[in-house]
Amino acid sequence: MQPQNHLELSHSIASERALCSCLLAYPDMIDSIADTVSHDSLYDHSLRSIFRAIQSLHADGIGIGLPEIVSRIERDESMLYHQAHSLLSMLVDAIYSVRDCQYHARNVAQYAMLRDMQRALHTAHMVCQKNPSPYEAVKSARAIIDAVILSSDETWP
Repeated sequence: MQPQNHLELSHSIASERALCSCLLAYPDMIDSIADTVSHDSLYDHSLRSIFRAIQSLHADGIGIGLPEIVSRIERDESMLYHQAHSLLSMLVDAIYSVRDCQYHARNVAQYAMLRDMQRALHTAHMVCQKNPSPYEAVKSARAIIDAVILSSDETWP
């Protein structure tokens, strides 16, 4: 049985894999999706590492190939060579088109915002449970939720 405070956050590993696959094939797409998604938008730690490596190599003006990505992941993420290589080989099998890259970037960003909302609702729920005054509980919960909605409105793709 799961603990009462456990919160399962929404995500789409398929979209995250597809996005990273697209960026392997079309690394210059990182510029066109930069306003939509960042490495923090990815839920899966391994895929976040790959995204961050591609982003970092592109920013440094270094050619983006599998050896460069593996090397950057080993350096920045302290991941072992065989771990990084197996992750990348899984992604190479599913290369998508440029249009797919933008689509999956929006999906990943929307799931990231959904996770933010879930965290806010969970926090608001915990505040309501711990606060003896119904008015103060609702007021605090509303402030938490409003803050997330306001930040989401500014960045919703």
